[in-house]
Amino acid sequence: MDCVNDGSLVCDTAPWNISRLSNICHEVNHCPWGYTWSEESRSCVDVDECAEGTHECGAVAQCVNVPGIYVCVCPKLQDHYAGSFTGRYRFSTGPQSCIDDTAEPVCSYPLFRYNGTCVLDACYGKWCGENEMCMTSVDGRSAECTCMGELGRDEDECLPISWEARRRRLR
Repeated sequence: MDCVNDGSLVCDTAPWNISRLSNICHEVNHCPWGYTWSEESRSCVDVDECAEGTHECGAVAQCVNVPGIYVCVCPKLQDHYAGSFTGRYRFSTGPQSCIDDTAEPVCSYPLFRYNGTCVLDACYGKWCGENEMCMTSVDGRSAECTCMGELGRDEDECLPISWEARRRRLR
Protein backbone atom coordinates (compact mmCIF):
# COMPACT_ATOMS: atom_id res chain seq x y z
CA MET A 1 0.00 0.00 0.00
CA ASP A 2 1.37 3.41 -0.93
CA CYS A 3 1.17 6.06 1.73
CA VAL A 4 -0.32 9.34 0.57
CA ASN A 5 0.21 12.35 2.83
CA ASP A 6 -3.27 13.86 2.47
CA GLY A 7 -3.51 15.44 5.92
CA SER A 8 -5.17 12.46 7.58
CA LEU A 9 -2.35 9.97 6.93
CA VAL A 10 1.34 10.65 7.36
CA CYS A 11 4.28 8.78 5.81
CA ASP A 12 7.14 8.14 8.20
CA THR A 13 10.17 5.93 8.17
CA ALA A 14 9.87 3.46 11.03
CA PRO A 15 10.99 4.07 13.69
CA TRP A 16 11.05 7.65 12.52
CA ASN A 17 14.77 8.17 12.13
CA ILE A 18 16.31 4.88 11.04
CA SER A 19 16.24 4.83 7.26
CA ARG A 20 16.91 1.13 6.74
CA LEU A 21 13.45 0.18 8.03
CA SER A 22 10.33 0.37 5.91
CA ASN A 23 8.01 3.34 5.44
CA ILE A 24 4.70 3.09 7.25
CA CYS A 25 1.46 5.05 7.33
CA HIS A 26 -0.33 6.17 10.45
CA GLU A 27 -3.01 8.65 11.37
CA VAL A 28 -1.95 12.17 12.31
CA ASN A 29 -1.54 12.50 16.10
CA HIS A 30 -1.30 8.72 16.46
CA CYS A 31 2.24 7.63 17.22
CA PRO A 32 3.49 4.37 18.69
CA TRP A 33 4.41 4.07 22.34
CA GLY A 34 7.55 6.05 23.15
CA TYR A 35 6.87 8.68 20.49
CA THR A 36 4.70 11.79 20.37
CA TRP A 37 3.33 13.86 17.51
CA SER A 38 5.20 17.07 16.69
CA GLU A 39 3.18 19.67 14.81
CA GLU A 40 6.40 21.53 14.06
CA SER A 41 8.05 18.66 12.20
CA ARG A 42 4.73 16.98 11.27
CA SER A 43 6.11 13.63 12.39
CA CYS A 44 6.46 11.36 15.38
CA VAL A 45 9.37 12.28 17.65
CA ASP A 46 10.98 10.34 20.46
CA VAL A 47 9.77 10.99 24.01
CA ASP A 48 12.69 11.38 26.44
CA GLU A 49 11.27 9.53 29.44
CA CYS A 50 14.50 10.15 31.36
CA ALA A 51 14.32 13.94 31.04
CA GLU A 52 10.57 13.97 31.74
CA GLY A 53 10.94 11.76 34.81
CA THR A 54 8.35 9.25 33.55
CA HIS A 55 10.76 6.29 33.66
CA GLU A 56 10.62 3.53 36.26
CA CYS A 57 14.32 3.01 36.95
CA GLY A 58 14.12 3.61 40.68
CA ALA A 59 16.71 5.42 42.77
CA VAL A 60 19.81 3.35 41.94
CA ALA A 61 19.72 2.64 38.20
CA GLN A 62 20.50 5.36 35.67
CA CYS A 63 17.89 6.05 32.99
CA VAL A 64 19.25 6.13 29.43
CA ASN A 65 16.97 7.31 26.64
CA VAL A 66 17.01 5.39 23.35
CA PRO A 67 14.62 5.86 20.40
CA GLY A 68 11.13 4.76 21.42
CA ILE A 69 12.07 3.46 24.87
CA TYR A 70 14.47 3.88 27.77
CA VAL A 71 16.77 1.45 29.55
CA CYS A 72 17.74 1.29 33.20
CA VAL A 73 21.50 0.84 33.64
CA CYS A 74 22.85 -0.46 36.93
CA PRO A 75 26.13 0.76 38.47
CA LYS A 76 29.29 -1.23 37.79
CA LEU A 77 30.94 -1.97 41.11
CA GLN A 78 34.10 -2.88 39.18
CA ASP A 79 34.57 0.81 38.34
CA HIS A 80 35.35 1.74 41.94
CA TYR A 81 36.15 -1.52 43.76
CA ALA A 82 39.70 -2.38 44.83
CA GLY A 83 39.04 -6.13 44.80
CA SER A 84 38.08 -8.47 41.98
CA PHE A 85 34.29 -8.34 41.89
CA THR A 86 33.01 -11.09 39.57
CA GLY A 87 29.29 -10.47 39.94
CA ARG A 88 27.08 -8.35 37.72
CA TYR A 89 24.12 -6.18 38.62
CA ARG A 90 21.01 -6.33 36.48
CA PHE A 91 17.91 -4.21 36.71
CA SER A 92 14.89 -5.88 38.29
CA THR A 93 11.58 -4.24 37.42
CA GLY A 94 9.65 -5.70 40.36
CA PRO A 95 11.40 -3.83 43.16
CA GLN A 96 12.98 -1.30 40.71
CA SER A 97 16.44 -2.15 41.95
CA CYS A 98 19.77 -3.51 40.79
CA ILE A 99 20.45 -7.06 41.90
CA ASP A 100 23.40 -9.40 41.56
CA ASP A 101 22.05 -12.93 41.38
CA THR A 102 25.12 -14.52 39.79
CA ALA A 103 25.78 -16.43 43.04
CA GLU A 104 24.38 -16.87 46.54
CA PRO A 105 23.42 -14.85 48.42
CA VAL A 106 21.57 -12.52 46.05
CA CYS A 107 22.57 -8.91 46.82
CA SER A 108 20.76 -5.68 45.91
CA TYR A 109 22.91 -2.61 45.25
CA PRO A 110 24.41 -0.88 47.30
CA LEU A 111 25.18 -4.28 48.82
CA PHE A 112 27.74 -6.56 47.18
CA ARG A 113 28.96 -10.09 47.87
CA TYR A 114 32.16 -10.51 49.87
CA ASN A 115 33.16 -13.79 51.56
CA GLY A 116 29.65 -15.22 51.16
CA THR A 117 27.72 -12.30 52.66
CA CYS A 118 26.21 -9.09 51.35
CA VAL A 119 28.14 -6.04 52.58
CA LEU A 120 27.42 -2.35 52.05
CA ASP A 121 29.47 -0.54 49.39
CA ALA A 122 31.31 2.08 51.44
CA CYS A 123 31.25 4.47 48.45
CA TYR A 124 27.46 4.50 48.36
CA GLY A 125 26.38 8.01 49.32
CA LYS A 126 29.98 9.20 49.74
CA TRP A 127 30.71 12.38 47.83
CA CYS A 128 34.20 13.07 46.58
CA GLY A 129 35.58 16.31 45.28
CA GLU A 130 35.87 17.41 41.68
CA ASN A 131 38.30 15.23 39.67
CA GLU A 132 38.17 12.55 42.38
CA MET A 133 36.65 9.07 42.45
CA CYS A 134 35.55 7.04 45.45
CA MET A 135 37.34 3.68 45.77
CA THR A 136 35.89 0.91 47.96
CA SER A 137 38.27 -1.35 49.89
CA VAL A 138 38.32 -5.08 49.15
CA ASP A 139 36.17 -5.94 52.18
CA GLY A 140 33.80 -3.01 51.52
CA ARG A 141 34.29 -1.56 54.99
CA SER A 142 36.12 1.58 53.98
CA ALA A 143 36.37 3.99 51.09
CA GLU A 144 38.63 6.81 50.09
CA CYS A 145 38.54 9.51 47.48
CA THR A 146 41.30 9.11 44.90
CA CYS A 147 42.50 11.93 42.68
CA MET A 148 41.87 11.09 39.03
CA GLY A 149 43.72 14.20 37.83
CA GLU A 150 46.89 15.82 39.17
CA LEU A 151 47.65 16.72 42.77
CA GLY A 152 48.07 20.43 43.41
CA ARG A 153 51.15 21.96 45.02
CA ASP A 154 49.79 21.44 48.54
CA GLU A 155 48.76 17.83 47.65
CA ASP A 156 45.31 18.43 49.20
CA GLU A 157 43.91 19.72 45.94
CA CYS A 158 42.99 17.52 42.96
CA LEU A 159 43.27 19.35 39.66
CA PRO A 160 42.08 18.23 36.24
CA ILE A 161 44.84 16.55 34.30
CA SER A 162 46.53 19.07 32.02
CA TRP A 163 47.02 18.60 28.30
CA GLU A 164 50.78 18.68 28.81
CA ALA A 165 50.58 15.85 31.36
CA ARG A 166 48.40 13.85 28.96
CA ARG A 167 50.99 14.27 26.20
CA ARG A 168 53.79 13.15 28.56
CA ARG A 169 51.85 10.00 29.50
CA LEU A 170 51.34 9.08 25.84
CA ARG A 171 55.08 9.22 25.03
